[in-house]
Amino acid sequence: MSVIETIIDIPAEHEKNVCGQFDGYLKKIERTLHVTIVARDGAIKLIGPELMIRRAKSVFNNLVELSKRGNAITEQNVDYALSLCFTESDDAILEIDKEKNIFRQTHLSGHGRRENDAEHAWHMAVMAYLLQEYSNEPVDVARVMLMCLLHDVVEIDAGDTYAYDADGLKTQKAREDAAKQRIYSLLPDDQKRGLMAVFDEFEADETAEAHFAHAMDNLQPLLLNNSNGGSDWADHDVTAKQVYGRQSRTEKGSAYLYKLTDTILQANIKKGALKEK
Repeated sequence: MSVIETIIDIPAEHEKNVCGQFDGYLKKIERTLHVTIVARDGAIKLIGPELMIRRAKSVFNNLVELSKRGNAITEQNVDYALSLCFTESDDAILEIDKEKNIFRQTHLSGHGRRENDAEHAWHMAVMAYLLQEYSNEPVDVARVMLMCLLHDVVEIDAGDTYAYDADGLKTQKAREDAAKQRIYSLLPDDQKRGLMAVFDEFEADETAEAHFAHAMDNLQPLLLNNSNGGSDWADHDVTAKQVYGRQSRTEKGSAYLYKLTDTILQANIKKGALKEK
């Protein structure tokens, strides 16, 4: 994370109360948040990672407000303000939990319930690590795994768009672009920029990492569907032509895995689980 500096003003009449005897409260905030604090002439300079700077500012704002109300600041007040600053970031951390409530059209193996987005993303990430040797090109597997984990987070707002839903696909990009802006904006600016860049790289599908991540995105539901006798294709009246069209991205990421895909599809066509037209 990038290191930034910022200055906050502390009214002179509240400085001693907020900083504590011998700057004891400042030192505690420094140790807890891993920031550098320089107090001078009614101003406090904060130096550290952006997220921690935001938390430190929150702590000082709370302590100044307490002091303005006539309270003598105690160590207990400082501890409480520190605990609050961590709680305030929970919204961003917990937001992704909502992905577990977005259900896909694919069912879990063994004819289980419908899979949710979080399970799909996790499964893809593990597959990327295990199958990395089959990528057409050498890849940064950690970046591929991050793409897998992030690629459907936008569906928290946008909802799942079924791969073969022609009408849904027409509005998918607009819905997901709006979701991307809201969801990633919950993060500190440096994290927002970094993770949005990973998401955009996946969507553009121009790098070796994006090609392989898309191969995982295609292969994972195909393996589940195959394990369930092709029932998801049958339920949605999907044809082999449609599936092969989608699997073209698999070949860009892994020619070897595309051959596996072809073998699976041909077997399902032969047994009547997937109709040709």
